Amino acid sequence: EDGSTARDLRSMVSVVRGTLYQNSDSLTDEQVEGLSGNSFTYANPRYWDDYYNKTSSTEKYDWYGTWDSAVVATEFTPKGAGGAQKADTVGDLLRPYLEPESKILMFGCGNSDMSEKMYAAGFESIVNMDISEKLLHGLRERLGKSMPRMSWVNMNASAMTFSDASFDIVIDKGTLDAIEGNKPLVQAAAAETHRVLRPGGYLLSVTFNSAPLRIEGQLQKAADWANCISHSFSRTGGSSSDERGYFVHACQKHSL
Repeated sequence: EDGSTARDLRSMVSVVRGTLYQNSDSLTDEQVEGLSGNSFTYANPRYWDDYYNKTSSTEKYDWYGTWDSAVVATEFTPKGAGGAQKADTVGDLLRPYLEPESKILMFGCGNSDMSEKMYAAGFESIVNMDISEKLLHGLRERLGKSMPRMSWVNMNASAMTFSDASFDIVIDKGTLDAIEGNKPLVQAAAAETHRVLRPGGYLLSVTFNSAPLRIEGQLQKAADWANCISHSFSRTGGSSSDERGYFVHACQKHSL
């Protein structure tokens, strides 16, 4: 555990350094990496391949929790639900927007077990997209046979190769947060989430960013959404990272 903590701290320092370089000099991700051997941004696939080379297949990291992570009990009113509902887990906040046959894109899946737990909960049509082929290969090997309706594809979040209107739901859990230091990149990625959604489909963005930043400052600048609604929640557990507020922002694409 101590070794993994030290590894993660070193990785974090390399990204903080790289992001500072990028923001101060308007550098590309490749230019940041070229400044030294240990400066990266979260948008650089080589950073993630290197990171996952140093982790075991059993390690998981979940930005803001996973499907069954407990939240402080709260009531929220999903779009179109007709009334308030109770949420005790992160999944409870997402479930009202999902159907068993929804075609779901996990936008930057990482090594989270979110998709596995959603599959077990009956939401099986999931495409897991990530920038690290090293990560995706391991996930295919581990889960492909037991979860045959799920797939793993290597793509850049800002230039996906899916056809327009491919998905009913796009779930972003920390991916836009990871790249938001690069404003052109996060705008391009946000526009891509809109493009690949079918008319009437939802982007569900799980984040620590409030509506003024995520919705007004990023999503609505990137695309014309029909409507957006925000649900706030707090994690249980007692650590300092759990005490901060989190949000699920649900933005719907215009229907035809």
